Amino acid sequence: MKKRVITSTTAVLAILVGSVLSAPAVQSETTNWNVRTTFISSGGRDVPLRYGDSTFGWKHMVSQGHASSSTYVWWTRQIEWVLKGPACRNAAVVGGKIRCQRTMDGNPDILFTVVFTGRVDSRSRDGRPLGIITAYQNGVNCGC
Repeated sequence: MKKRVITSTTAVLAILVGSVLSAPAVQSETTNWNVRTTFISSGGRDVPLRYGDSTFGWKHMVSQGHASSSTYVWWTRQIEWVLKGPACRNAAVVGGKIRCQRTMDGNPDILFTVVFTGRVDSRSRDGRPLGIITAYQNGVNCGC
């Protein structure tokens, strides 16, 4: 009977150790505070595009399927175009965020949106705003 208890205990330990070793490691995401590029809005705001993480910046845009490394240059042009637009000059801060939108020249069915904040996060250690949270495009007036 004693041998059976040891065998049962060994089996339980093997199952527990095996499940811990086979479980994927949970890692907290590291935020990359480095600035990938900088924009100045038509209202004169400093709007950095940080590498960020899955909640803001370039990594957020990529994780949401809005952008990829091959579309980076294209996206920087669209973001600059939106931020330089007249609607961004006096855009209101709502919930700590500024949302600027602009329809594509020659195609009013495509709406580009850039959402950013002027809030400074001390974790960046550079004294600059957090900057762009996300940027994306939507189809409008097209029944999509």
